[in-house]
Amino acid sequence: MTGSTNAIQCLSDFDGDQTIDILDTDDDNDGVSDTTDQCLTGDFNLTSDNDNDGCDDSDEDLDDDNDGVPDVDDDLPLDASESVDTDSDGTGDNADTDDDDDSVLDVNDAFPLDSAETVDTDSDGTGDNADTDDDDDSVLDVNDAFPLDSAETVDTDSDGTGDNADTDDDGDGVLDTEDDFSLDSAETVDTDSDGTGDNVDTDDDGDGVIDTEDDFSLDATETVDTDSDGTGDNADMDDDGDSVLDADDAFPLDSVESVDTDSDGTGDNVDTDDDGDGVLDTEDDFSLDATETVDTDSDGTGNNADTDDDGDGVADYEDDFSLDPTEWADANDDGFGDNQEPLNTFENFKQAPALPLIGMILVLGVMFMLYRVEPSLKQEEKTLAEVPSEEE
Repeated sequence: MTGSTNAIQCLSDFDGDQTIDILDTDDDNDGVSDTTDQCLTGDFNLTSDNDNDGCDDSDEDLDDDNDGVPDVDDDLPLDASESVDTDSDGTGDNADTDDDDDSVLDVNDAFPLDSAETVDTDSDGTGDNADTDDDDDSVLDVNDAFPLDSAETVDTDSDGTGDNADTDDDGDGVLDTEDDFSLDSAETVDTDSDGTGDNVDTDDDGDGVIDTEDDFSLDATETVDTDSDGTGDNADMDDDGDSVLDADDAFPLDSVESVDTDSDGTGDNVDTDDDGDGVLDTEDDFSLDATETVDTDSDGTGNNADTDDDGDGVADYEDDFSLDPTEWADANDDGFGDNQEPLNTFENFKQAPALPLIGMILVLGVMFMLYRVEPSLKQEEKTLAEVPSEEE
């Protein structure tokens, strides 16, 4: 100890500086006051004591900077204000403005300690670089036109505006609200709602008539416009535009025909025998009346109905020449009318044998009367002769 001659002096003097430890303010004579010395019985000669704790940094002190982080875990064991240097750039993370050295400042870096990540769009704890669905919209990033926008996933027309916000998704110039195919720039209308756009559909209105043969390819109620007046035949009251209503037109789809008098399927304009009576129209006085063909006296009544065909005032049933207005009798049946060939006396007698008899009776009657009158006259003359005259 110190060579004391009595027992009370046999007290500890660790550093042998002739001052007992109880009175010594630096028991180990390491230059660090016992009040702050964490290694009171440590090395007498400190080679390095960064934190002034009285423990030699090289072999005693396990936390050289006394920051509570053991030196083995401390990237900066001699700097009490730092313990981590994530990017190993020599600047502790506390002072480093870009801890992971990814060129994104820590204040802007969702992962300031991970140089492989800087953003976590959906805040799910997985950086976007590793996250397969960055915006957490349930659409994988590889299939998502807007992987960082949970409100959008598709940009049909690639105009940079997602379909949810885009008013014309397919960019065909037709608003989605008016576009039957808002996601197909090649189609905008589906007239018959069959799921096939009109541009591709061969029967746009679905009426069973292909568009190339349909005058109204977009109107399922019409297919034909015979007279090309813009009104389909179903609605048009005069399909062929011949000014004859279809209801009155035997040929409503043929503008050159409207009547078929004999119903033979050939219109009167083309038919050479309109009434089908076997007499050509050019020779038929009544080409539209199958019951008549001739009107001898041109009185407007056909001979079949006319009671005086030749109009000579003699009914046909009394007229030997019903078709000759200059003749009506043929007393001698010689085939010639009496007007043309008058009868001789004999023929007249033959035609009226009673006339001579009547004449004879009349002559006899007259002769009788004269006979009766003559005697009376003679008697009267005789009487007058017998009366004396006044002179006598």
